[in-house]
Amino acid sequence: MRQKVLLMVLALLVIGAGAAFGQLTATHDIVIDITAVAAIAVDTPAVDVTLNTIAPLLPGDPVGGSSGNKAIFYTVLTPLGNPYRITAAVDAIQPAGTAVSVTATPGAGNGTGATITLDTVAQNLITAIGSTATGRDPLTAPDLEYTLVITDSTQLVPGSGTRITVTLTLVAP
Repeated sequence: MRQKVLLMVLALLVIGAGAAFGQLTATHDIVIDITAVAAIAVDTPAVDVTLNTIAPLLPGDPVGGSSGNKAIFYTVLTPLGNPYRITAAVDAIQPAGTAVSVTATPGAGNGTGATITLDTVAQNLITAIGSTATGRDPLTAPDLEYTLVITDSTQLVPGSGTRITVTLTLVAP
């Protein structure tokens, strides 16, 4: 009996010694908070897009307007089913006899583009923008093509020029 008690005491000492030298742990809780993100910019904003009238190839054909491109960059992180959109508006009416249209080509996964005639009232240019990042390469980023549309050549005044500012706004859902 004394041997049994001695073996039990010895077993408890071995178990206790193992626990004392065993691995100790501690824990931290980490909270991952996903917040909405929205950012927008255009390529080289200091460089103007210049639109000109273009003489027709054949006499008697109407005067045309030139086009110019700009890349647009945006990053959006939004919950599913809450798409962002980009609107466009100008700060002034274009010269008499002209209008400026813009066509957005966002590319796969960056929303749905449209062609609009710019006005002082904001209009949807790119819609259905889910979580995306367009990248910063002007050659692969979504493209905006601005086109001078001649609506009435009898109202054009040669030698005049007008500067308008296009405001692109990334609108939350």
